[in-house]
Amino acid sequence: MIAVGVRYSAGMTTVIDAKQADWMVQGGPSITLASSSAAGPSLGQGIGCRVDSARERITVFLVEPRNLGLVADLRAGRPAAVVFTHSPSLSSLQLKAETAREVPLQPGDSERIAAYIGSVALQWSAIGAPEAFTHVLLARGPGAILAFELTPYVAFDQAPGPRAGTPLRSVS
Repeated sequence: MIAVGVRYSAGMTTVIDAKQADWMVQGGPSITLASSSAAGPSLGQGIGCRVDSARERITVFLVEPRNLGLVADLRAGRPAAVVFTHSPSLSSLQLKAETAREVPLQPGDSERIAAYIGSVALQWSAIGAPEAFTHVLLARGPGAILAFELTPYVAFDQAPGPRAGTPLRSVS
């Protein structure tokens, strides 16, 4: 895994390696995005992500109507964290960012979302959840799909056990 990222003078850091980036995009982990405000924490369920080629920016896709509190906190420039969890093993990776900015969807994002939902359905079916259930749970449904880009500065191992919460080393 990885640990505390080292911030460059330009503010950029790489806290995930290529294997982790591939797993986040193609491995079917559950994605939970979080922020907070004076009213308390806000959580949302991602429906896929995109990682830039330098692995410095992670874009998480959300269905707006299901994540109104989270969207408001992210639009207000509040700190953000995203957790990727492999459901069968509970292996988890948490990334933290100072903010998340809303960005437009790019060509190919609809296909990324569909592939992500298919991967999660396969992961969850391995632990007994019917694939149809997962497709319904993660279906786009009515409302806009939003994209929020994070530039993580630190990563943590969040798998259950004695290493939970351990910062991971920078891969810069």
